[in-house]
Amino acid sequence: MTKMTKMTTQVNGSRVPKKRRVHKDTPSSTRTKTSDFSYGLPMPIKLLPLKMFTFKPVLVTETSTRFSSESANANANANANANSKANGNANSRAQANANAKAIDARIPRTRAYHKSLKEYNLKHNDYRRYIQFLVIVGPDPHVILFKPNDQEMIPGGALDATESELDGLKRLWRELFHAGSISDHQIDDEVQYKDVVGQWYRPDLSDELYPYRTKYVNSYKEHIKTYLVGLKKPLQITYPHIFKNCIMIDLYDIYDKKDPVVSSIPFMLSRFSFTSD
Repeated sequence: MTKMTKMTTQVNGSRVPKKRRVHKDTPSSTRTKTSDFSYGLPMPIKLLPLKMFTFKPVLVTETSTRFSSESANANANANANANSKANGNANSRAQANANAKAIDARIPRTRAYHKSLKEYNLKHNDYRRYIQFLVIVGPDPHVILFKPNDQEMIPGGALDATESELDGLKRLWRELFHAGSISDHQIDDEVQYKDVVGQWYRPDLSDELYPYRTKYVNSYKEHIKTYLVGLKKPLQITYPHIFKNCIMIDLYDIYDKKDPVVSSIPFMLSRFSFTSD
């Protein structure tokens, strides 16, 4: 009865609940709003119009870009073996085949790619780190993809064994979108790494990927990180010729793609909002 008296007040002989006090110095913006569903979502990402960008394939040699030291060494060894086995036209054909294999080693979902991954795992006794760039342009969201064969791929590349992730991000951005001709300071002026929107784990030397680490696999062959990239200014993108085509695809047209990572791009971006204002 005493507890009830503390919670009520006497008005005309009847008890009514006391009103909860609201502090006048509390701003309304700090009060909890149950109907505010935007709480915790990231700020809208401004998209630059597609017409502000130009795309041009550039012939890339190992002197202008290396993609990774392992790929460069593999290419050099392949060329040396080709030179020692044949002369004249036969030597040229062997060297061309060696170059083609080195190029295929940088393109996912190819036999040469899995072979280079196996060599990396055996050499370093560890999984390989791989970085992907999700670049979105406007006004309607379009994603930039490479198309080296009949399937699309997210622009990306492997990190060196001793390379930090930040250094690898800058190196790969330089090699994939500027053919190696841009400084770190210029990269900072044009690129902003928004967030890691996806992580994938390759359990074996196949195209199968897991979106999580499972206790049934002791050692993974590759760890793939997908970064959402924001562009601060228009770019003249010069991409390596080995990827053949640089295409822009509307997010709504990606669902039916065969590559599981590419087809999941709309889901990875679903928590973000975009604006072209």
